[in-house]
Amino acid sequence: MEHIMQECRVSGQATVWKLAKEAWSRTGIQWPDVTFDLILGIGSVEIKGRDGKIRDGRTRLFQILISESAYLIWLFRCEWRISREQNTMQIHTVKEITARWKMAITRRLRLDWALTSKLSFGKRALRAAEVKRTWNGLSDTEKKGASWRHDDG
Repeated sequence: MEHIMQECRVSGQATVWKLAKEAWSRTGIQWPDVTFDLILGIGSVEIKGRDGKIRDGRTRLFQILISESAYLIWLFRCEWRISREQNTMQIHTVKEITARWKMAITRRLRLDWALTSKLSFGKRALRAAEVKRTWNGLSDTEKKGASWRHDDG
């Protein structure tokens, strides 16, 4: 598993981690070395500000980026081994990996906004402010037309 997440050429891991790092760079917070231990323990990671307080939005975003990226790496590896029958001529391309990573993150953003519906989820609904803090600087944070943006706005 550690090989797949950090060393494997056919899993697309180098491209996926590069995309996650680029997205994280928009927060202005330093990207750490992504180790296998970090991936396994992502649920317990906390991002703190200079004042030592936990930044819940940034913590949540980091956890999403790491977990979604790790899952996608696993999918790429499985697809190559099973569906593509380990054919080295059918390794996922950077373009394909990039498109699917952006689609996965956009899907997660849209899911977050859908989960803010008090009509559907009542007291269990996510707070819109929490979703805004999570995605601030990475996307439009409006429910309508929420999508992954490439500019810094």
